[in-house]
Parts: sequence; structure tokens; C-alpha cells
Amino acid sequence: MMSIVYIGRLLGDNTLFKTSAVPDSESGSSGGKEKCPDGEGSGGGSSKEEDREKNRGLLVSLISAFLINMVGSLMARKGVPDGYIVLNYGFVLSPVIGYLLDVGVATEEGLRKTKRGGLGGAMYTMGSLASPTFFRYIITVFLDMFISNPIQDVIKLYFMDAKNSIPNNFLGYGQTVRRNFASLLQSIVGVATFQAYTNDTRFRWAYTDGEKEGRVANDVIMLATAVAASLFMAYNVPGAESLNRRVPFAMFAIFLLSIGNSMKWNRCGKEPVNLFDASDEDIGLDEKTRAAIGTAMFGVFVIIGLVVPFSRAKEKIF
Repeated sequence: MMSIVYIGRLLGDNTLFKTSAVPDSESGSSGGKEKCPDGEGSGGGSSKEEDREKNRGLLVSLISAFLINMVGSLMARKGVPDGYIVLNYGFVLSPVIGYLLDVGVATEEGLRKTKRGGLGGAMYTMGSLASPTFFRYIITVFLDMFISNPIQDVIKLYFMDAKNSIPNNFLGYGQTVRRNFASLLQSIVGVATFQAYTNDTRFRWAYTDGEKEGRVANDVIMLATAVAASLFMAYNVPGAESLNRRVPFAMFAIFLLSIGNSMKWNRCGKEPVNLFDASDEDIGLDEKTRAAIGTAMFGVFVIIGLVVPFSRAKEKIF
């Protein structure tokens, strides 16, 4: 209920979906390879732009959380195992959907392109998946998975008796709470960990390149992810996912760390940079190519996050 009230409050702001005008030279991008920046940029948007981005980001987060929980509830009703709801859907696909909404609606440039109509907004949003920023974002998603999932499993075990003792007529939602317990628990843990580390790892590392002052060091993220991956593979409590499910996620994250540290691009007039330090312009892909790659990547995430879980459901979708 509070979320609905807050959404209404945000939508009541007449300037929420306003975007700043851009010079004609910027709006008529040719879609070719990015040119080297001249180093005389504006240094970021105005405080009003930043406020609008934050408010739109909060709005899309609330709306996406609501929609994501609806799909999670559908999965639970269809008998999808909890592990597939939490890992495949909750930790793999859901963050990608949130990222796309952030790019396409929350950011000034994304919303500006979306409001112009046509395919510009969709191409820009999907193209954002083929970028160093998204690569770093996925690393933080894995880091969050490796830390949060053991926490959730322990809490779930701790409250198992309390969950099973909830009567069907408890506030009219007893059966619903029991059925969606895993999804609800994931939301609660997600809120608790957001300020603890998730927010900083994304906004002070994933969303910034190597030239940003005050940025979290790459070594810190790499070491934290590697240690957390080891914990994720090694922990063992009743009800935890099997090693056959956990090991591939952990090993893939380690593989991404290796890729990120070894792939390098020549930044304009400067030392080569790897994926951990590169900006989205450094890779030199045009918008159409990035959109095609991003769309293919999103298809893979949909298969992992929706198709695979529903294939394990006890009931058919239709």
C-alpha cells in the first residue's frame, strides 16, 4: 500500500518525465563509431536532471518490483521450484529488467530517445546491454547473489516452523504467504542489503568508468566476488540449492572476472583499458550493432530466467 501511495506521489510531479533539450549536433547522431571525446564536456547533468533521474529510477524500481513479484507469484502457483524462482528469475532476469527500465526511462538520454518515438528508444535501451557498464553490473549481480542467497536460505530455515504454522485464513492471505514465501523473503533481504553494499557496488563501481574519483577499486570487487563465490559453493544448510545448480553460477562469475581483466581497448590518446575501467564509448560499436547484440543477450536472459524455470513447473502455463 505504501508503495502505491509513493508511486502516486511521484507521478504527481509534473516535471518527472521532462527532459532537457540537447544541441542539434548531439541529437543527430549518425550511429557510427564513437569519436574520441574532446575532454571539454559539461561534466554531468544539472542538479534538476539528477533529481529527475533519481525520482524516475525510484518509480521504475517500485513498478518493476511490483510486476516482478506478480510473475514470481505466478511461478509459485504453477509449482516452479523455489530455487528456480530465486536464482534464475530473481537473481538473473529481474536485475536485467530493472537495468533496462533504468536506462530506457530513468536516464535523461534514454527517456529523451524513448519520447521521440520510433525504434530509437528501444535500440538505445537494448544496446545498453552490449556495454562495459552492463558487464560490470552483471558482476555486481553475481556478487549480490553469492551473498544474499546463503542469507536467504538460513533465514528461510530459521522461520520454517513459523511459515508452516501460518493458518490458511491468516488475514485472508495465509496460503498466499506460504506459497510465495521464497519470493517475499528475497524482496525483504534485497531491501536490507541495498544500502549495505548493493547500492555502492553499482553506483560507485559498475555505473562509472576508471576515471571517476572515489570509485571502488577493481581489486576490491574482484576479491569480494571471488570470496563470495567460494562461500556460495561451499555453504550447506538444509534446503539449499544443490551443488549442480550453484557451481555453474559461481564458475561463470569467476570466468567473467578473468574476461573483464584481460580484454582491453585503446582509449583515445591514453593507456589501454580493460572492461572494468572502460566507458561505453571505448568499445567503438555503433548503435545498431549494440542493439542487435543486446537483443540477443536479452533473449538468453529470458531463456534462463523464464523458460527454464517454467519448464520445471508442476503445471503448464496455459
